[in-house]
Amino acid sequence: MRLTMHIKHLKILLPGSVHYFLILHILCYVQSASPNVPGSVRFSVLAPQNPESHEQTIQTILPSIELAVLHVKDPRYGRLPNWNITLNYKDTNCSSTAGPMAAFDLFKQSDVFLGPVCDYVLAPVARYSGVWRIPVLTAGGLVASFELKFEYPTLTRMMGSFSLVGQAVQSILKNFNWTVAGFLFNNYAITTGKGNSNCFFTLSSVYKTITGNKINNDIRQESFDEDTVTPQELKEKLITITKRARIVVLCANPQTVRDILLLYDCSLLF
Repeated sequence: MRLTMHIKHLKILLPGSVHYFLILHILCYVQSASPNVPGSVRFSVLAPQNPESHEQTIQTILPSIELAVLHVKDPRYGRLPNWNITLNYKDTNCSSTAGPMAAFDLFKQSDVFLGPVCDYVLAPVARYSGVWRIPVLTAGGLVASFELKFEYPTLTRMMGSFSLVGQAVQSILKNFNWTVAGFLFNNYAITTGKGNSNCFFTLSSVYKTITGNKINNDIRQESFDEDTVTPQELKEKLITITKRARIVVLCANPQTVRDILLLYDCSLLF
């Protein structure tokens, strides 16, 4: 008996936990010689427990998955009536070390991985899963490099890609004939060990789309670590970038964006 997961053109912008409900409740069906004969399938959830690591935690994801399992295996209305559906989960801690180790612990008892949601965990796990022939379904993985199917053959992303943001920004710039742009964005300091931020990956896709993957020195880029940056440092970066750009593409958390917009006042800048 063979379980086949079919995911087609789903780019609904919903919270990650809702996506996992949709995955199980709507988008899976069974191909078998006798679909009425119950079987078994094993799902393994890979996500962090600490909400400071990522907004999609095990605590927020599991309830929707458990609810979906009840619907999917419902004897009367479920896609997999009376099936034995097993849920395992492990904390990845959003760590490129702990995350793959969690996948290694679970892969022999898994038919499908739900997650990981953190890019630095998803990349190695999705590569290994191609060898293990285990489908990986995630609401993360928005970085453009995850589009490479030869490297991530069993990966399905439910939220599209940051490249869509690049296309949107490119369209706006073209519509208003804005040609001199700059990027001001949050990125983690190297010493934090966090890697690059979502803002970095988002604007990297925007940069590649605008420039056609060519180096363009006319686009000024300034980054800061919003956890440690001071108002004076933000002011200096804002002054620097406004001398080189007519349009500034800004990416940071809402509070930092508000602080920057308040700084953008002639009386403060000059």
